[in-house]
Amino acid sequence: MGVGIDRAAYEALKLNLKETHLNNVNKKVAIVTGSSRGIGAVVAQRLASDGFAVVINYSGSAVPAEALKQQIVQAGGCGLVVQADVSDAAAVRAMFDAAEVAYGGVDVLLIFP
Repeated sequence: MGVGIDRAAYEALKLNLKETHLNNVNKKVAIVTGSSRGIGAVVAQRLASDGFAVVINYSGSAVPAEALKQQIVQAGGCGLVVQADVSDAAAVRAMFDAAEVAYGGVDVLLIFP
């Protein structure tokens, strides 16, 4: 089960992620840590414009991460927002699990502070 989420919410998220996966089977997938702002956001936007499905990671406020996802989606790309403190192994595992369920795996990992 996910970190800090109840069973019903986890199952609903899992179903939503599976639907996302079905629509994005052939895309390369990139997790970009720290991608809600700064250079991480720029890199995430570029990867999305190059055809990658992008996992937008943040650890603080979801607002900039969700705004970035909206920009990516409006430009025709795919994005998934996942909160994870990269210093917490369980949170990182949950982030990879979300990418796996949504997109079938991870092809690229880029780490930004």
